[in-house]
Amino acid sequence: MLHWGFIILYAYGMIKQLDDLSQLKDTGLLYFEVVFSIIFLLIVVFRYLYMRKYKTFLGASKAVPMAHQYLAKAIHISMYLCLVLLPLSGLLIAGLYTLGFTRGLMQDLAVGLHEFSASLSYLLIVIHVG
Repeated sequence: MLHWGFIILYAYGMIKQLDDLSQLKDTGLLYFEVVFSIIFLLIVVFRYLYMRKYKTFLGASKAVPMAHQYLAKAIHISMYLCLVLLPLSGLLIAGLYTLGFTRGLMQDLAVGLHEFSASLSYLLIVIHVG
């Protein structure tokens, strides 16, 4: 349940993403985005802390080569780091916007980090599923 619930939350976040930073002028939307980001971040951290107790190939019927185990672990850790960067960079964007940084280098860097995290998450999810 936790796995599929998280996937639904992730998909919802990707579908409802903002088209433009100017949408954050809507205070209700800004608050919603902040609360959503915090909830998403807490779930990712909780999920990581919970799942790290289990081996990556827990249900494998055959011995898994050590190289595959390390690769799988690296991909999982990369996914968690990426999924933590998504809400953190979103919160940074919202914070900068609230402080009046609607444009400029700092906002561009925050948006770039957010877009990079989203793109990397797509790639890592495809690798994870594969």
